[in-house]
Amino acid sequence: ALRDVVESIKATQRESNKVSATLQRSEALADEHVYQAANTANGKDPEMVRAYRDLADVRKLFETTASIIDETGARQREARDYESKAKQLAARVSTANLERVRKDLASVREENAALAGEVKRLLGR
Repeated sequence: ALRDVVESIKATQRESNKVSATLQRSEALADEHVYQAANTANGKDPEMVRAYRDLADVRKLFETTASIIDETGARQREARDYESKAKQLAARVSTANLERVRKDLASVREENAALAGEVKRLLGR
């Protein structure tokens, strides 16, 4: 199960890196085309200048979204780590409690044996 989770995380990271690289190439190409169209030989086309600015805004929004996704992934990993640590602590506490109960049981058995011996001695058997 753990291997499946790790493999899933790796596959997701590879896919994320692939999409990011494709996006960067596409964005650079679109940026170049829009910039060139905005600065035509016969002056600046106001619609293309606005399109260039909109492209810059979309780039910023994507970067913000990607950052939020990365932070969310980091928080999810932290949550899984904390859950795992909590389970380990619970198991450790349960084991410690079990050991304590076993020691107490052994003590009670010893006391019972001693008391049984004392009762037999007092009854003269």
